[in-house]
Amino acid sequence: MPAVTTNISCIKINLSSLYGDVVIAFDEDMKNHMAKIDSKVPKAAWSDAGKFQKLDETGIMMRSYRHGIVDRAVNMHHGETFRHTHFMDLDLPEKACTFLCGDVICRYWDWAKKVASLFPEYKRMIEGMKPFLGRMHAKVHEWYCQIIWVGHWMSEDAFTIGEEQEQIAGPLNSCRSFLE
Repeated sequence: MPAVTTNISCIKINLSSLYGDVVIAFDEDMKNHMAKIDSKVPKAAWSDAGKFQKLDETGIMMRSYRHGIVDRAVNMHHGETFRHTHFMDLDLPEKACTFLCGDVICRYWDWAKKVASLFPEYKRMIEGMKPFLGRMHAKVHEWYCQIIWVGHWMSEDAFTIGEEQEQIAGPLNSCRSFLE
């Protein structure tokens, strides 16, 4: 079950990856995906127009599974958008994922359903998927959001708390001072 978070900031290093886009996606692929979404969902680009517009790079968004292995990441050059999350979720149907956890899944899921209705090739990303909000992140959401979206109430979730990504982000943040 993948979880998505964005609390890792990185310094910019102009190096090409020895492993291609195995974990961190190529920036060009992300740009193409964003342009495709923006062609039919123009409001998706609005988040790039705000306070993050002048920043060179705002960090990296990662996806991990419940066992704590990061398998996908994208650079966020102009702030976090749902398009970044959507791009990372493109391969979930091939991986037979059932549950999808996110910090703001309650807002993202409606957006993802809208995108799937406009792009038939993305319908498979939402069919059969059970989105939920991690327990700790839910504590800052409204009470009705907690009731509707927290995974504790879902069948077959094995009482997943949805905070596995934070177990990865903590050690990486502590290493950040060595990279700066």
